[in-house]
Amino acid sequence: MSDLTPIVIVGAGGLGREVYQWAQDCIAAGAAWQIRGFVDDDSSAMEKFNYEKDDAKILGAPDDYPAQADDHLLIALGDVRQRKTMAERLKGAQFATLVHPSANVAATARLGQGTLVCPFALVGPDAQVGEQVVLNFYASVAHDAQVGDFSVLCPYATVNGNAQLDSGVFVGTHATVTPGRRVGSDSKVNANTAVMRDVDRGSYVVGVPGRALPLYSKAR
Repeated sequence: MSDLTPIVIVGAGGLGREVYQWAQDCIAAGAAWQIRGFVDDDSSAMEKFNYEKDDAKILGAPDDYPAQADDHLLIALGDVRQRKTMAERLKGAQFATLVHPSANVAATARLGQGTLVCPFALVGPDAQVGEQVVLNFYASVAHDAQVGDFSVLCPYATVNGNAQLDSGVFVGTHATVTPGRRVGSDSKVNANTAVMRDVDRGSYVVGVPGRALPLYSKAR
């Protein structure tokens, strides 16, 4: 029996293919993992790409793939709602936490199960990052900051010291949450926005300084 942990990537879209590469990087750096493949509702999701290895195949849909007892899953979906829905759909599964070798995570930081810490991301001392969070390229969570479950930080997004994101917050590319500010759950911070005051739950924040609007009144 292999001592390697089987890794299954949930979602074979763009982020899924990135997670596949990052998992390979983790393995090259010493992670005791073995990639089994992808699960996706679209059985043809990988057909147009040039992946010849068996570990890049579609194993089945999330509800019916042939799971092994020691499988550890990585949800590779960048949409906050989709991540939460998929985690609920896979309730009872084991999840891996991916920290790319190029990321900088303080020894005193805490990372929740299923979180993805992508290349060149930073998590500072005593920061707390919840479950199923995505910290994309060069995203940063500074000292003593808190990031709630299922939140997604896009490339170069910054959560400064002592700031807090409640659950399910989306922070766009190059957006900044200034020190000590709190963003309520299920909110969206637009790209290039500066959050300079506390934000209520379910807000859409845009501009510099950030102006908070009701998220669900915005045309989608």
